[in-house]
Amino acid sequence: DLTFSAPKSLSLLALVSGDDRIREVYKESVKKTLDWAEKNLVSTRMMVDGKIQNVGGQKMIAALFEHHTSRAADPNLHIHAVIANMVLDDDGKARALDNRPLWANSTLLGAIQNTYLRDALENKLGYKTELTGKYGQFEITGVSRPIIEAFSQRWQDIQAAAKDLFDPSPKHLETLALNSRPNKEALSDGDRATMVADWRARAKDLGFEGQKLINRSLWRSGQNTTWLGSLVSKLAITADKT
Repeated sequence: DLTFSAPKSLSLLALVSGDDRIREVYKESVKKTLDWAEKNLVSTRMMVDGKIQNVGGQKMIAALFEHHTSRAADPNLHIHAVIANMVLDDDGKARALDNRPLWANSTLLGAIQNTYLRDALENKLGYKTELTGKYGQFEITGVSRPIIEAFSQRWQDIQAAAKDLFDPSPKHLETLALNSRPNKEALSDGDRATMVADWRARAKDLGFEGQKLINRSLWRSGQNTTWLGSLVSKLAITADKT
């Protein structure tokens, strides 16, 4: 199970403010990353010239599952790529997958997916982004840190619990996160609608105006000029008054 999590600002714009374009380019970035992995990391162990060797060139078998919430019921767009323990040769014969290269390069795969996603957001959807980490992590420009933290309750809980750790290293934080996570709960359509309404109410109370960021991205990408027309009209009215 390779899990690809979207930046919190994207989760807010996609799941709270309703920009479905983000979900599409996000899914596409994961597929492109898996295509790269298939070409560069997927292999099987075979007997070649009397020796066991890793041989590539097979097809990966994977299923993608898109989820929208964290265990703290915050908006959290992420995709689970569940990879089968087998590969297919060109002749359709199934062989065992050597999954060690996939696990060893999980950080690289995350960086590749971030790169594909950031490129699509900037050059296709018209958003501006800011790097936040050394592995290509980023956030959408215009979504403030307080807003991001307000919708990151699970991370806040982990950080609070980590204060009691003698060694708050990444490894120990990961263990803490695994040991303290609550169970997932299934949501009905009605529950989901209530949850989204709660997200939007919280966002409004915090002053988050995601629709403005969406409108600006639409204008930058040439997909919609409504935002520009509205701005011109407001400027004209202001000029008349002065």
